[in-house]
Amino acid sequence: MFYSMLGLLAFYDGEMALAHEYNLKAYEVATKHQMFNDLYPLTIQNLVSDLIFFKKFEEANIYLKQGIKFCLEYQFNERLLLLYANGSDLEVGQSNYPFAKTYALDGLTLAKRLSNTPHIGTFMIQLGNIARLQKDYVQAKQHLEEAMTLLETHGRVEHKVAIYLRTAFLEADLGNKLEARRLAIKAMHVFETLPPAEMKEITDFLENIDDM
Repeated sequence: MFYSMLGLLAFYDGEMALAHEYNLKAYEVATKHQMFNDLYPLTIQNLVSDLIFFKKFEEANIYLKQGIKFCLEYQFNERLLLLYANGSDLEVGQSNYPFAKTYALDGLTLAKRLSNTPHIGTFMIQLGNIARLQKDYVQAKQHLEEAMTLLETHGRVEHKVAIYLRTAFLEADLGNKLEARRLAIKAMHVFETLPPAEMKEITDFLENIDDM
């Protein structure tokens, strides 16, 4: 969809407010004209991602529930994977880790049923990150190692960036600063044109790692 593409371009330019305007317009146009195909939940997923970024969690949850209901009704399972990932991110943003884990487990179950290896890895990353935030470092390491094995072979660039960075955070928590720094730099160089928000997360991590 035209407005969704403009939203994506604005996102990669780091213009998050403009991206949200375009994503909202895409959703409104699709709703008005009842364009209820498999692209419709994508407009919802983009909105939810925006609202999580702006920490508008209550509003994000409204769209999330709508998107999940739509995908379940019309069996848009690939889109549902993205919304389960959104749901996990939404709950992590509010430190609701048990709810975040539920979304991630639902996503992992569906990804396995669909034999979608990259998304299996993605949900393993989310489970690892949730375990790390709960200071269950043994479980976190197990999940992230499984994700690393899957995604280094089957993942796209963005998946590899995610697994390197999340593992870097874990290594920093464990006091392994050199390994954490190596993984963060690896994440930064895997993709030369990372979105500004992701690049900032990496650079902030590298700047503050000695204080962690």
